[in-house]
Amino acid sequence: MPSRMPLAEVARAPVPAPGHTMNRRLLGLAAVLLLISTWASAVATYQAAVTLRASNVYAVADTGILLLTRNCSTSAYGSYSTIYMDAASGTQDGQISFGDGSNCVVSGAYSPQQMPAGNTAVSLAFISNGLYVDTAQKLIAQADGCQSAYNGPATLTLSNSGLSYRDGAQVGSIQFTNGICFKACGLTGIYKLTDIATVAVPLQGPSLSNATVSQVYANGGNLTITASGAGTGYWMVQPAYFSVPTKPQIVAGKNGYDATPSASGSVAMAAGSPVTVAISGLMPSTNYSVYFVAKSPTGQTSATPSVVSFSTPSGNAPPIPTPVPTAVPTPNPLVTPTPTTRPPNPSLSNVVIGKTETISLRANRAILSTSVDQDAEGYWMIVPGDTVPSVSLVVAGLDATGKPAPIKGYGPLKANTPINFAITDLQPGRSYTLAFAARNAGGAMALKTTTFQTPYASAPQPPITPDTGWYWNPSEGGRGFSLEANASGNIFLAGFMYDAAGSPIWYVSTLSRDDQNSQFAGDLLYYEGGQHLAGSWHSPSNVTKAGKVSLTPTSKTTGTLKLEGNGLLPQVTNIERFPINNGAVLAPMPGSPQTGWWWNAGEGGRGYFIELQDNYAFIAAYMYDTDGKPAWYVSQDRVMSSTLYQGALAVYGRGQTLGGRYASPVVMTSNAGNIVLKFFSATSGQLILPSGITVAIERYTF
Repeated sequence: MPSRMPLAEVARAPVPAPGHTMNRRLLGLAAVLLLISTWASAVATYQAAVTLRASNVYAVADTGILLLTRNCSTSAYGSYSTIYMDAASGTQDGQISFGDGSNCVVSGAYSPQQMPAGNTAVSLAFISNGLYVDTAQKLIAQADGCQSAYNGPATLTLSNSGLSYRDGAQVGSIQFTNGICFKACGLTGIYKLTDIATVAVPLQGPSLSNATVSQVYANGGNLTITASGAGTGYWMVQPAYFSVPTKPQIVAGKNGYDATPSASGSVAMAAGSPVTVAISGLMPSTNYSVYFVAKSPTGQTSATPSVVSFSTPSGNAPPIPTPVPTAVPTPNPLVTPTPTTRPPNPSLSNVVIGKTETISLRANRAILSTSVDQDAEGYWMIVPGDTVPSVSLVVAGLDATGKPAPIKGYGPLKANTPINFAITDLQPGRSYTLAFAARNAGGAMALKTTTFQTPYASAPQPPITPDTGWYWNPSEGGRGFSLEANASGNIFLAGFMYDAAGSPIWYVSTLSRDDQNSQFAGDLLYYEGGQHLAGSWHSPSNVTKAGKVSLTPTSKTTGTLKLEGNGLLPQVTNIERFPINNGAVLAPMPGSPQTGWWWNAGEGGRGYFIELQDNYAFIAAYMYDTDGKPAWYVSQDRVMSSTLYQGALAVYGRGQTLGGRYASPVVMTSNAGNIVLKFFSATSGQLILPSGITVAIERYTF
């Protein structure tokens, strides 16, 4: 199955094949711009972290600047580099010298501008990953959700006057003149060729200082903070262990999972004058973090949000009803295993981190293993620089300066059970310090560091190809992953989990084989607008890149999965083959259909993953709800024969989100209707849906 496919071709995939959409956040990593010489000189030199944003386009962290290069293929993700610029040179504006010793010619620096609202006629040429260039007008347009390699006339519409890039928020639209699949896309940035020495617009909003939380009581407290410039301050409170929010989330009043936070608000700010906001609605005996960002009148936000952690004391609080969940049927990857018993007061029990061991080292990747003495949540990061952050900063995903760490991860830990962490995006021949923090349910935390060095080179090594079938983490009942490898060594993956509202949701990815890192990797996609359970077939209408996913197999039946949702803390989890009927994973009974992806070739956009183990089947239907959102249904029961299955479809909810903290799901509907599967051979059959619609199905070969 091709890794890129126009939406018109979506009927060629059981669950639509991946395309390319732009990342809503232009700058993935934070770094402080350090001027080494003044911009007034003929050649200006500075150092900053740069990230490959699109083909031949690199983003300079914390500046909003894009560097357009010529024939540059260096892969950089927050790479600390030296940049030489000569704005008067004409054909060559400068050079990037990367940390690995490679160099690339810079043909232009582009930055956001103050622009009036209105339309701009342009002639666009597609670069990649949602970026388009107009060479005549010397501008780059950044699209939101565009996949098309469009070239030709278009109109850029800026909705409001102000800075033409606003931290990834949509600022307008792109209207394509010639009809294509996507006739219009959201506009998130306009960048114009710039002499960086004379940028007229400050690239960052007011800086923040003196943030404190005082007068804390069981349900709230007071936050006091000062901004360097006038504007509006936005604040948001969430439990301390939640994923670190992005600046747009803070401004929108959303937590790190893009859901309603514990508390939020906004306040007018004057330059240099402290303001105090009252926080209320919190729970007693809880660890919280309050995040604050200031926005100037022209739309720039603070370079880095301010964060203050605090704990509410015990005290009286209004009772909160706890719904009694419906029991989850057993056995099932939706089953929540019996948790390891915790001490009566976990907050009084120190977390003890065991030895961290190196399992595998390659030039660009490492696999490490560690464990703790009790159930906890693990947070790790590769320490940038020489200073190890405090344990609270590691938990928050921040380095010692309070900026987001470039390489980090998160995952739940079971008592005395080793967990592997696959760390990618490393540089060859470098020494690294890994900081690992563990936090138990009572808030007790521990920190441990270890060092390792990557080899200078390692020969490409194909990753282990995992067995086709259902996978899960036994400690994270409530979500599952269906994997199938093809003859080319690529994997088609689907993951079922839940959105921020608690509704079931699924994501798909075609994972390409990466021999250099001995893993599989791809974009994580979210499709909308397809057929619901009782409706007639129609193709999905929209696709969004939700993030990235990589799988590092450690055997044919186990592996380390890394999920990186856009704007979320990367999450690393260990997965293994799921035993459908308790105990071990069993071979299917003789005469059973093949395990893997099934579909109707004329009804692309939905798919079915079917596996039989002995005389039990576990089946998932990846479809859509009545609002067009992706929805999944599962059915598990004993087969009537090797060629006949009948069972009820169940719907689950309120479980773990992408990048979210573990939550046990509940049964929303135990019987959304019965399905019947009849197999005519190992690769063909017939599905009867609850509505009575009969669908011819066959094995999908990608």
